[in-house]
Amino acid sequence: MTKRSIRQQMKQKRANVKDALSLACIQEKTLKILKNFNTIGLYVSFDDEINTYPLLTELLKLNKMIAVPKIINQEMKLYKLESMNDLEKGFYNIMEPKSMQEVIPECIVVPLLAFNSRKYRIGYGGGYYDRYLKDKKMVKIGMAYSFMNTEFTEDSYDVALDVIVTEK
Repeated sequence: MTKRSIRQQMKQKRANVKDALSLACIQEKTLKILKNFNTIGLYVSFDDEINTYPLLTELLKLNKMIAVPKIINQEMKLYKLESMNDLEKGFYNIMEPKSMQEVIPECIVVPLLAFNSRKYRIGYGGGYYDRYLKDKKMVKIGMAYSFMNTEFTEDSYDVALDVIVTEK
């Protein structure tokens, strides 16, 4: 199966998930990991992605330095998030920080549509995360439902994750 067909299949499956317990379990397990870091990169969820708003809110309460993605001139960087009110619609209508204070975090949580047994991910196909992570030394975490585990051959430019958190 091609990455494109896996993307389509997983978007459909993910859109039909109505399991609040699995979602809460993934969020709770991820939060437990993130509490070990002071500087955290975290995507701002949209559409049917695993909801990161509760994580962002909780980490801000814990006074963690949070950095979220922003696309400028086709390049993704992470910028400091002071509060949930500091978000505005950006690239592809995804919420981005108003801040221009760039942050290189100790760990990063990345979105994904699928992952394989070697901890490579399939994202949306733009390559933003792979280009960003290519030369960075940080813990890379993916949040996914267990059904997103599917075998595929990664490309040479793909970057493996260190941890994939699922409900199982």
